Amino acid sequence: MTPERISGTKAPVGGDLPASDRSPVGADLLPRSSSTSVDSSAPTAGQRDALAYIRSILEDFFTDPADINSLVDFAWQQILKGTSNVEIVQGLRQTEPYKREYGTVIDGQRAAGLTVSSEAEIRGYREGAAALMRQAGLPTGFYDSREDFDGYLIGNVSLSELGTRINDGYVRYLQEPDESRAELESMYGAGAGVAWFLDPGKALPVLQRQLAAASISGASIRTGYGKLTTGEAEDLASLGVTSDQAQRGFANLEDSKELFTPLNDSEDTIGRGEQIDAAFRGNANAQRRIERRRANRLAAFQGGGGAAATGQGVVGLGASR
Repeated sequence: MTPERISGTKAPVGGDLPASDRSPVGADLLPRSSSTSVDSSAPTAGQRDALAYIRSILEDFFTDPADINSLVDFAWQQILKGTSNVEIVQGLRQTEPYKREYGTVIDGQRAAGLTVSSEAEIRGYREGAAALMRQAGLPTGFYDSREDFDGYLIGNVSLSELGTRINDGYVRYLQEPDESRAELESMYGAGAGVAWFLDPGKALPVLQRQLAAASISGASIRTGYGKLTTGEAEDLASLGVTSDQAQRGFANLEDSKELFTPLNDSEDTIGRGEQIDAAFRGNANAQRRIERRRANRLAAFQGGGGAAATGQGVVGLGASR
């Protein structure tokens, strides 16, 4: 028996159906009936209407046709027995299809001490997350089943945060030059690509800082200045240094590298820490020391004392290529 769907009776997706005391169909959504005992061989019009209504609700909250049919069969048997609405709801909640669809999230949120989402909220989240991933061009394997989103719900990752992880994390990662992407792998083992950015076990601020650090180290490599340590890159990222600023700063340091190595006993090495401080931290002492050496080298060069500069002259830290 499969009565036609009754129009206008679907439960609104996104509605508030607290998972702690209601089922996907909701006790208050089932048709009221004064009948408590029926002849199963002659179902009434009211019973048929009740079943059609329940089917319409179940089709809003479940996607697997086999699960829907199983739940409809269960509900129909309960209707024929004269089971109360509340008991039907409680019974639906105990079925395997319900547990597969919502149980993992509800149990996980409860265990984590989070506010338990309603079934409508869970479904709305799954649909919203899938839309974000689809729009960003992520592989379909990341959003083709409900299990793909359960970890985010249990990990308390909002749709807003998920969007940031996708757009400011993975999409930006794809746009980074090869050197920066290689640095992310070298520094943090981020070889899984999109899965690394979407891992709910990794805090978003940490992911953003690590991506920024890898971008800075990649810029240093591209200029020829060389690979940074993880600490150096993270320090610059914490200062808010952008990839473009890193590119200019390290290019200037690379152009000025002859200044950092002593030519005689009167000079000593200007270490990388001082170089970075001068270029990015605005360290006045480090900047003055480099400027003095540049002036001395330039004076010696102009006086014929040695070839301490390139054909273009010594490039200062404030210049850009």
